[in-house]
Amino acid sequence: MTGAVVVVGAGQATAELVKTLRTEGYTGGIRVFSREARLPYDRTPLSKGVLDGSSAPDRLSFVSEHAFAELGVDLHLGLAVTGVDPAAREVVDADGGRHRYDRLVLATGADAIRPPWESSDRVHTVRTVDDALRLRAAVLAEPGPVLIIGGGFLGLELASSLGKMGNEISIVEAAPRLLSGRCSTYLSDWLLERHREAGHRVSVGCLVTDLTDRGDRVDAVLSDGRTLTARHVVFAVGAVPDVSLAQALGADTCRGVIVDDLGRTSVPGVSAIGDLASERDDDGREQRTESVQHAVALGRAAARDIAGSAPVPHGPATFWTQQFGQRIQLAGRVAPDAETHDEVVLGENGWAVRRMLDGRLVGIETLNDPVAYLGGMRELGVTAKAAG
Repeated sequence: MTGAVVVVGAGQATAELVKTLRTEGYTGGIRVFSREARLPYDRTPLSKGVLDGSSAPDRLSFVSEHAFAELGVDLHLGLAVTGVDPAAREVVDADGGRHRYDRLVLATGADAIRPPWESSDRVHTVRTVDDALRLRAAVLAEPGPVLIIGGGFLGLELASSLGKMGNEISIVEAAPRLLSGRCSTYLSDWLLERHREAGHRVSVGCLVTDLTDRGDRVDAVLSDGRTLTARHVVFAVGAVPDVSLAQALGADTCRGVIVDDLGRTSVPGVSAIGDLASERDDDGREQRTESVQHAVALGRAAARDIAGSAPVPHGPATFWTQQFGQRIQLAGRVAPDAETHDEVVLGENGWAVRRMLDGRLVGIETLNDPVAYLGGMRELGVTAKAAG
């Protein structure tokens, strides 16, 4: 196919999209817009190596500027797309420039949910490199107690990293357990035990109802009547996809932009990839997956679709988290309300949790058990090569 592909947003899915377009023989123009003034970069180290200083922020890029040029990509960093004209098939940038497209790919990602309290330099969110660097600088300048609001993957990884840096950690999670709806009870309980063993104070089934900046500290009032005092607070309760352009186009949206397994939206000629995209399972329930592997798979699938190549199945969702020097791998998507039978297999140095529903494997979780993980991935319908 030839023509003009315009991509709005520049994360990992976009990096995979543009590379795959060229390898699949697409010879038309590719124009990429990013509101961040950075090349597409890996976000997974932000709560780990970037925060604790073991990963250099300038080494996170997936594709160099030189490589983008060799791919023939017209790259616009630090220039947001603010509007779209579907009748003219044009996007409008923040400087008022208009750019025609034959195929439009939305990769606008998601933004961190903002705290509901007044803005404070002591209250942080972590979604970008700059966010992580700002938090790192703050805790290095004024080490001390850190309150993390949110017991999901991000909150727990931040707790592990900040605790390793010598800070006293408190975690407050509104749900009755950590990673509620995201993993098995076994993994949730295992993580709770590890964080408490590390000296972290963890409160589940509890809300922060008020937050006040006292100048040299922050006081947090909890729903159980307690008050926690911290030097810094991290609000890590999730992210909201930026669906504004998709809605302006009339695309179907819910928690994200609804796409098929090729990244196609309900609007002809418009695709959505990355954290923005949501898919529906066999029962019609929306599933929005925030993971590296999903971004890569959907970026490649959309590129093959645009280039006219045969589709390639991209298998189940996969995830991983690193805490206290341990890597935990997960695969498969299990609905939060699913009543699974979880089989726990303990090994000498780790464990595996096989999540069964109606007699079939729907999810696998492992710690230090690559054999069980790869076996579970094959059972879930993907090859060991794709699992890597």
